[in-house]
Amino acid sequence: MGVDEGFGVNLGMSISSHYAVTRVESFDDKLRFQFQSLGREKLPKAIEFEPMPMRLTGRQVYNLGFGDNVQDGDIEIVDTTVSNNGDVYRVFNTVLNTILVFFQDHPGAAIHVRGSDGLKDYFDRCILNCRKACIVSCKKEGRRMGVYRGFVNKHYDQLIVDYNLLGGTDCHDPPRIDWEYYRIGKPYDVILVFKKVKPPKHENKKDHY
Repeated sequence: MGVDEGFGVNLGMSISSHYAVTRVESFDDKLRFQFQSLGREKLPKAIEFEPMPMRLTGRQVYNLGFGDNVQDGDIEIVDTTVSNNGDVYRVFNTVLNTILVFFQDHPGAAIHVRGSDGLKDYFDRCILNCRKACIVSCKKEGRRMGVYRGFVNKHYDQLIVDYNLLGGTDCHDPPRIDWEYYRIGKPYDVILVFKKVKPPKHENKKDHY
């Protein structure tokens, strides 16, 4: 099943600015897509919306996962690598364009967005194959979340017409996420997105005598 339009297109993006994706049939409650990154080389990519063991604002929360698609009889997403294939924004737009499809299937759910390079063990994993000889911190750390926040900051006025946006900040004593309504420019660790419930439209019918 091909998917040609979505979240980004509704914000005025050119259809040519993202790749066509194929929906992968699933027997669980995950929503999955595959596509080809056609930058310096041809690389298989995958997007996955996976239910999390949490509810917020009364909604089932789904984690947005994205990364290289490693296939061995089934779809597997490896989101801890950066391919540097020269098409980062086209790939990013492709991820965004699956969000509308998600909300068509799960209108009452929420999407949890956190970059894998923002997890607390990212530096420990990255340093194993690091070519930059990083010692204390990683220059790649938090880069993906920065891209997501940059998109929300740029399109905030358009997004809030149809979506509620929450920003979350990691706290460690005790471990938790503090949520608030999204504020432009604040360096959140995670973003939560869910559709606004709009009142039904009623036609004004004139009485006929």
